[in-house]
Amino acid sequence: MNEQKVDRKTIVLFLCIAGFIGGLLISNITASKLYFVSIFGQDFTIPVGTSLFALTFICTDVISEVWGKHYSSLLVLAGFLARIGALIFLYFAVNIEGAGAPVWDSQEAYSNILSGSSRIILAGILTYPVSQLTDIYLFHYLKKRQQGKNLLWLRNTTSTFFSQLVDSAVFVFIAFGGLLETPVLINIIIGQVLVKWVIAMIDTPVVYMVRNVALDRKIFDFSG
Repeated sequence: MNEQKVDRKTIVLFLCIAGFIGGLLISNITASKLYFVSIFGQDFTIPVGTSLFALTFICTDVISEVWGKHYSSLLVLAGFLARIGALIFLYFAVNIEGAGAPVWDSQEAYSNILSGSSRIILAGILTYPVSQLTDIYLFHYLKKRQQGKNLLWLRNTTSTFFSQLVDSAVFVFIAFGGLLETPVLINIIIGQVLVKWVIAMIDTPVVYMVRNVALDRKIFDFSG
């Protein structure tokens, strides 16, 4: 029996799914660490995972553009289930007894890091469906209204702008509320939003190029 050759469109789809799920989970695990970033001369505190999470929107926007709303909604569902699975396994990893492994002496540090990640993943589970579905439905609403116009850049950035504003505000208060003072929380929210907005503007050419690879168009075709 001859195996069917995988076409480039299918390869791009699988790479987008892998990039989305991988980026989603890694950004959650690394988000418990905070660092300073300077934007327009102002210092903001943001989680390490913010930049990687913002890049997942390249994947959802490409899938929305090429395969449509149903595929991108399924991707969101897959990410939601992956986050729940990660939360359960992190809880298991932190709380399993170390009997039989006397060489293990890093439980406290391990628990401090991964327990923080568990709270962040829980915050992500609560905010993620709203922000991602907002992104998808706003993207397709604009696409329907702009049909035939060269405005992929506009629906890509606009949908990401609004969805990430919602995501950042709710996520930060759930993930860090009670641990940090309110002014710090607000600083983190503003920093997250600005970083995500900058990435959304920068990643627009990438969305075009990945779409072009999937549809066998010229790589630097920025129309449509």
